[in-house]
Amino acid sequence: MRTALQQALYNLLQPELSCPVYDDVPQHAAMPYVVIGEDSFASDDTDDSRGGEATCEIHIWSDGRKDAGRKKSKQIADEVYELLHQTELNVDGYSLAVALWESSDSLDDADGIVRDALETYRVILHE
Repeated sequence: MRTALQQALYNLLQPELSCPVYDDVPQHAAMPYVVIGEDSFASDDTDDSRGGEATCEIHIWSDGRKDAGRKKSKQIADEVYELLHQTELNVDGYSLAVALWESSDSLDDADGIVRDALETYRVILHE
């Protein structure tokens, strides 16, 4: 389930966003970029099918010096929202996989320059 969901998120976001999408950011990657980040899963199995809920974090990283502060990361967060919120994902092995936006946070890196827009989505999965 985890690998299939990760791949479905990547397949949806990568071709549509205005910046690259990574699972593992290459060294010296230019900002802005998106990282499919941490996740957690909870079972929602029934007597006759498997299912669950996942909470997935999407990080949008930008350089505050060249990307107008938080503006660029928030613009990309809006792009992610338009693509993911209330969207049915194509997750291998599951007939239902729908993503729902849960929360958004705007964070500064310790250096005070790098910005991180953290978007959290809940994904409901059933066979």
